[in-house]
Amino acid sequence: MRAKRNLYFLGFAIFIFSFFLPALIVFGEPIIGYKSALVLFGSLFKFKGFLNYSFLIFANLANIFTILVFILQFKISFKRLIIFQLIAFISAFFWVGYGIVQEKNISDLHIGYWNWLFGIFFMLISMFASIKEPKCPTRRS
Repeated sequence: MRAKRNLYFLGFAIFIFSFFLPALIVFGEPIIGYKSALVLFGSLFKFKGFLNYSFLIFANLANIFTILVFILQFKISFKRLIIFQLIAFISAFFWVGYGIVQEKNISDLHIGYWNWLFGIFFMLISMFASIKEPKCPTRRS
């Protein structure tokens, strides 16, 4: 149980640390993770149609749900936490697929993005490893 809890907190620490690393390259310039997150969140207020707005909401779910799961881990059911974290991971991993479909260079995603993705993944894995146990990996027995 302790190893699962450590993996959960390690994942969250990597997730937070990734906001201070270069996340992607735009026009040849690296963009730090927190700046790209702010630009993405700010784009919600400049929507140009339903599909574009739906895409932007989905793209923002990774940060929102990961932080909500960490904050609300003692207040909502463990099954809901897993569902929220799974949606966050799908939203985070979406950027790789989006880059491939749009035929953009995946190498434009830098170490900050990959740390961000693996942080969310580690949190999710520790939660899946705790499914047989009735409590969240961060809750002490």
